[in-house]
Amino acid sequence: MDTQQKILEYLEHHKIGLAGYGAEGRSTHAFLERVGRSSQVIIADNDADFDLLSDCALIFRSPGVHPAKLARFTPHAEIVSQTSLCLKFGGERIIAVTGTKGKSTTSSALAYVLKHAGLPVVFSGNIGIPHFDQVADVSNSHYWVMELSAQQLIDATHAPFLGLWLNLFQEHLDYFGSFENYGAAKSRIFGKESQVLIASTDVPTACIHTEGNSAKVHRYTPEIMREYPIIGYNYNALILACRRLGVSDETTHLALASFQPLPSRLETVAVIDGVRYVDDCLATVPEAVLHALHQLDGVRFLILGGKDRGIAYTQFLTIIADSFPDTHLVLIGETGTRLQQHIAELQLTIRNDYTGDLPGAIVLVKELACSGDVCLLSPAAPSYDTYKDYQKKSEHYRALILEPNNARG
Repeated sequence: MDTQQKILEYLEHHKIGLAGYGAEGRSTHAFLERVGRSSQVIIADNDADFDLLSDCALIFRSPGVHPAKLARFTPHAEIVSQTSLCLKFGGERIIAVTGTKGKSTTSSALAYVLKHAGLPVVFSGNIGIPHFDQVADVSNSHYWVMELSAQQLIDATHAPFLGLWLNLFQEHLDYFGSFENYGAAKSRIFGKESQVLIASTDVPTACIHTEGNSAKVHRYTPEIMREYPIIGYNYNALILACRRLGVSDETTHLALASFQPLPSRLETVAVIDGVRYVDDCLATVPEAVLHALHQLDGVRFLILGGKDRGIAYTQFLTIIADSFPDTHLVLIGETGTRLQQHIAELQLTIRNDYTGDLPGAIVLVKELACSGDVCLLSPAAPSYDTYKDYQKKSEHYRALILEPNNARG
């Protein structure tokens, strides 16, 4: 019996509720329609509607909905998610990648390498492809590569047979309440079902709850391979996973030679009058920004700022002052004001300007930049102080550079 059949059997005779109706909620609804189970579905798009779910025996939680918001239903309803059910009924075929940063590129590259090696592969997850959009294509001969966020893992009760845990930095503290809770959610990538966990030394040992399975944990040291800069510090994780799956290093390297960067990950938007504009909008934590600065030569302007979630920036600014003294910080958004205050309080010698918003930042850069300079948008914060999501911020950045007369925020 394949994964989809097992899930359908599990859902049989349940009145089903959907908590959250974003991309994953809509995907779940479409899946239930395809299999003829949508007639008993109750949809609750936001917190105010959750009381509609009171008669449901099974509630699908979307990743943006914290399990605590549904706790009042647990005496009579089971709370599940696409991730939890796929891991429960298909974990023996799943290779899951998590981490604060780098998981989209690493999981995409892993799926790409496996396909290049001639292996049957399905890919889904936090990359923007809901699992249920792919589940019908998963047979018992497929590998199923998943990119999993902490929000997807938080209530998983089963683990994949192979997990990759790339790093753990401060992020999503507004959702999880603490760094400890965030790490605990990530740790669910490893469990009694796991054959092996490939974990970076950037992941604290205390966060890896081995439950007596410590022999299955393979630790590696992150390092950049200059031949494959697109993979960044996650090359070792990728190569170890491929070896585990029987793919030779030669085949992996041949595939990586043609692998293309994902949007908004150190992506060159344009070179205008000799100035290179780079979009790294998904770098929403300081560690990802420092990675970008190490990857790129000649970053003269660094655009920083977005939604302020209260994470620490002192060490980040100190490293910039010491290691990147020629970089001019162009500060925007909520975080920008706090960064400027920190620079003054720490008495750091960092050239900086607060322009308030992205249009102001681009105006300043175009006034000051010279041929050979790099302007990097790598915000060290989420985008939703001003934008719906990082894609909208990225689109606005591109428009300001390429079509300044038509750009809209």
